[in-house]
Amino acid sequence: MKILGKSKKGVLVAPEEMTILRAAELASDLLEVFGEPGGNPGRVVLKADDVAHVDTAALQILVSAGRSARERGGELVIQDPSPVFRETVEQLGLEKVLFGSR
Repeated sequence: MKILGKSKKGVLVAPEEMTILRAAELASDLLEVFGEPGGNPGRVVLKADDVAHVDTAALQILVSAGRSARERGGELVIQDPSPVFRETVEQLGLEKVLFGSR
């Protein structure tokens, strides 16, 4: 994939740059993994350990994707967030939304 590499079904590998310049591709890749609208996407994991830059556009997409997954009986799990990813999420007060109770 252009932006996210699928390491196996339901697992996405986040790119180093998760910014507005790649937001449309990020959204498209997540839609592909989540499958048909109305269906249960199951557990989708986003490995975020190599993220060097992340902005609000990318985080908005992840918040929306996570909410959509939960409404359909699935979940979006952010795995191993890089320090930059975690710090940006915390600065915006999105820890509970994106990381759950971790």
